[in-house]
Amino acid sequence: MNGIQRFRLSMVTAVLALIGLCSGAVADEKLDPIGTWNLKVSRPGRPVQESILKLQKNGEQLVGVVTDSQGRMGTIKDAQLKGSDLSFRVEAERDGQKFSFAYTAKLTADAMKGTASGKVIGRDLKFDFAGTRIKETGSIAGSWKLALAMAAGRRGQGAGARPAGKGPRPGAGGGAGGRGRQGAALTRQIMLNLKEEGGKITGDFVGFSGKPASIQDVKFKDGELSFKVPQEMGPTKVTISFVAKPVGDKIQGIAKIQMPFGVREIPFQGDRLKTTMANAVGTWRLHVVLKDGPTVEPTLKLAQSGTSLKGVYVGEHGETPIENALLFGDEITFDVARDQNGKKYRLHYQGKVKADTLSGTVDYDFDGIVGYVTFEGKRTGASQASTETVH
Repeated sequence: MNGIQRFRLSMVTAVLALIGLCSGAVADEKLDPIGTWNLKVSRPGRPVQESILKLQKNGEQLVGVVTDSQGRMGTIKDAQLKGSDLSFRVEAERDGQKFSFAYTAKLTADAMKGTASGKVIGRDLKFDFAGTRIKETGSIAGSWKLALAMAAGRRGQGAGARPAGKGPRPGAGGGAGGRGRQGAALTRQIMLNLKEEGGKITGDFVGFSGKPASIQDVKFKDGELSFKVPQEMGPTKVTISFVAKPVGDKIQGIAKIQMPFGVREIPFQGDRLKTTMANAVGTWRLHVVLKDGPTVEPTLKLAQSGTSLKGVYVGEHGETPIENALLFGDEITFDVARDQNGKKYRLHYQGKVKADTLSGTVDYDFDGIVGYVTFEGKRTGASQASTETVH
């Protein structure tokens, strides 16, 4: 063997050794489920629901919690990772009943995908879910859509249920309190706009009154954000203290309100907005599709100032001013409330604006009878400047 052949052989040996080392490194690489994940659950015929999953190690055991969009928390049990197969159970309690769902998923470095199954009120349920890892980010500047879980609603007769003579239809100018489906917690959505300049954080809060209010005593240290904001809740003026931990484009925390009977703690979570602010100004003709019934067509008149909306809702019972109206990028939400003959009727609209069309869902509460239906809408007049005033 001459010198050239010996050199070639040594090079081949070195390359093979390098490939072997790399292959061994890949084979030995372990997937790590520890961290914060954004889970999206897909259920047939229902909007996609998001929740936050947090996993960590307690000794050699995987533990964690999952929090839904209304701030309700479930405990992670029996979490295991075998190769790329992740499994765990979520235990939670709703309205005095305990539920357990088994999750199984294929895990990659920053994603998971699988199914969840469980039994609710005697029914076997199974649905798909997908998760993406939430990565840390150094900046908290931007517009954040927050959802506060305000209170528990009353149990009703299920989505779409409306016995004859039990209140107006969803398009009738009846009203909304933002109740979740089938007696879930009342979710109040708000907007938080944050700016970072020269190491100082400022911003405003668009919440219960629909008017922007400057946040006060802002601190951001060790990944924790805290601030206070004055608000009017009916005739009462209160100061709300927020403490939260933003992770990537997600945020989660507790809001504390000093009430006459003591401090009330409200969990919340939210997302950083990435979509361009839509233009919702104008007159909209809505088509509310009732289950086993006709389609009703109320009219919605909107004026817009930044993320704040004002307007009136015109149904078969006349005009009603809308409440809690906000625009989150291309997402719109508003309530309509009417008291009639000693009964309370509430509608909570939530949907998306796309050019001159609008679509989404309506949660209704007709004096304790709750459910939801879908709606679509079309802008009937040309959109105008965002400073338009609705009379």
